[in-house]
Amino acid sequence: MAPYAELSMSGYHGPNIKNISLRMMVDQLLGAQHHTVFVCEIAPKSGPGRAAKVHYHPFEEIYYFTSGGMRGTLDGKDEVIETGDLVWVGTDGTHGFVNERAEPACWVEVQSPIPPTSDAFFFPDDD
Repeated sequence: MAPYAELSMSGYHGPNIKNISLRMMVDQLLGAQHHTVFVCEIAPKSGPGRAAKVHYHPFEEIYYFTSGGMRGTLDGKDEVIETGDLVWVGTDGTHGFVNERAEPACWVEVQSPIPPTSDAFFFPDDD
């Protein structure tokens, strides 16, 4: 895994998703035409800050948590997400996560369709 940093991926580069580590597994570089798959980790509470601000986008996501957990906001509803939980977010569904634990939160993420190369993430707090 890469060092924790601000998110930098196709369609989004910026400070609203920070202290995240991402390892791409399947994407257009491998010839994928309909989805991406990657592993993510958000820094623990003891780290330098650990959040993905509430946002939405024109594609679906699945998160399968492999270790740790987070507090999530899913379509305005607060949820506790634990190891072994699967979270599905529909197109334009709002979601955000904060790791309030002393351990990193890790998950496997799938996006479909592949995000656009620009303007793929929208943050309501920035409007």
